[in-house]
Amino acid sequence: MNKLLLKILTLLMVFALAGCAQSINRPGDGYGNPETPGEPNVIYNGKIARIVDESLLISGAQDKADTVELFSLPLKGLKLLDEKNKSMDPSDIKAGMLVEIEYDGVVLESYPMQFGYPKSLKIIKNEGDLIGMFSSVIDDLYEVDPGLNSDIEKIALDLTELTVITTADKAALANIVGNVYQKEVIQGTFETLQEQGYITKGELYFPDGILIKLSDTGMKMNSFNFLASKWRSGLGAYFYTDCDASFKNGTWSYTLGGDAIS
Repeated sequence: MNKLLLKILTLLMVFALAGCAQSINRPGDGYGNPETPGEPNVIYNGKIARIVDESLLISGAQDKADTVELFSLPLKGLKLLDEKNKSMDPSDIKAGMLVEIEYDGVVLESYPMQFGYPKSLKIIKNEGDLIGMFSSVIDDLYEVDPGLNSDIEKIALDLTELTVITTADKAALANIVGNVYQKEVIQGTFETLQEQGYITKGELYFPDGILIKLSDTGMKMNSFNFLASKWRSGLGAYFYTDCDASFKNGTWSYTLGGDAIS
């Protein structure tokens, strides 16, 4: 009798545990978890910041201006759709396009981050590659007066007065600069870099780096004016002044108003 009762109690416990497991793993738990692991059901809004080989650098959270999110997204196996939900070729993808990425809600915590089980990428519209334009400005500035770049290990970017791109876009720009020049890239103002010990206060000198600063006057009708500078010391700096940027035929370009050296 006792053995029979023990068996019955054991079976009841097994059934109870099974019921609990089903309730814990039920779909729609309110946290965005997929109904089935690997089943894409989450949409992420981002911007294509750069195309490298067969992968995209995605500047994320375009609807959250102060959020810094960067993703690496391989194109292999990804369904590509244009604005009309028609299939498109990878060669038609351009930096500066706003996109919707469908994935399973899982984010891999690498840097840049990665989407879990990405299924599709849909083009929303093309805003033009403004990140790429600023990257070109930095390239041009880097090439002039090359003596300022001698033996540097760091590139500091002051983007605090750059208003025409988001915080995530600034992070993407810093990532691109670091990969292009294979240098450590840090973001900060002149004052911040002094406080952190990168720039000597007495001599006003950046021993192992340069400071590149970009600032703009604000967007007006798909155009804006901006300034750019490269600084190594109190007696070593180069400036781009009164530069005009404009968006025409899907492309951002700029013209140099003037330059100066100190």
